[in-house]
Amino acid sequence: SEHFNFIWQEKVCEPVLDPLFTDPERGEVFLPLEYCTSLNPKWFWNEGDCYSHPSVETMCGWYRQARAGNANFLLNAGPDKRGLMPEYHRHYLAAAAHALRLK
Repeated sequence: SEHFNFIWQEKVCEPVLDPLFTDPERGEVFLPLEYCTSLNPKWFWNEGDCYSHPSVETMCGWYRQARAGNANFLLNAGPDKRGLMPEYHRHYLAAAAHALRLK
């Protein structure tokens, strides 16, 4: 998925799925993998912002890719100005949980 890739020198790069990191001073160190992405293009919710939402299929793909790499999956879904999860996020998150049979 595009959220787990990054661009470097005009090439799409995939993350390395190896949690062992070689530190010059300490040798091999275990660093748990972590995939972070957001349902919003910005960190916070902004009233009036209109943007497309990732599909349920896309969100399930993110989760499955993280699990395949034995990684933590952090999904930012910012609350609205009342501190509540917006309905459109709740709908997609519930549908993704159902599709993944997490519920």
